[in-house]
Amino acid sequence: MVERGKGIRNVIRHSVLVIVCLIMFFPFLWMLSSALKTNQEVLAFPPSLWPTHPQWQNFRAAWMAAPFGLYLFNSIFTAGGAGFL
Repeated sequence: MVERGKGIRNVIRHSVLVIVCLIMFFPFLWMLSSALKTNQEVLAFPPSLWPTHPQWQNFRAAWMAAPFGLYLFNSIFTAGGAGFL
């Protein structure tokens, strides 16, 4: 059987880890939410987490504005080279 003190420590440890994971996940969620907003929604005060009308074409516009295909290739090439060594 698991000791009572050890079980409580595990619950506390896991609770802290879940809280830390949520804190670390928030910037990613904010970035994704901002990518789907209009310029007015991004600059609005107070800010909102969810866009009222998601702008999926923002991703297409970003893909066309910069050579993301080249960036992706460079990242895969660099990570693959580092992993190979």
